[in-house]
Amino acid sequence: MDRGFTNESAEKFRWKVLRGVDSNDKNIVGASVVHVADGKLGALVRLEPNYESKMFRLTIRATDEAVPPVLLKYMVEQLSLGVEEEARHFEND
Repeated sequence: MDRGFTNESAEKFRWKVLRGVDSNDKNIVGASVVHVADGKLGALVRLEPNYESKMFRLTIRATDEAVPPVLLKYMVEQLSLGVEEEARHFEND
């Protein structure tokens, strides 16, 4: 898990990254409009990576309470790929 992979993961989910919002420049803060059958929903994300410990904290808020658990599930799956890839890299060294 590195900064490039983390940024790419956020972009894959089409978050509009909001620069300068968080005092910690390692954190990623973003906003998105989620299109659903009934219309549109607003969503906010805050991703706090800890590259040294290979962990992250992910917070998602949305205008519909059913949306965050679904987005969290898929984002955690995506971000976990970076952690697993790095673990495989160390095993092969």
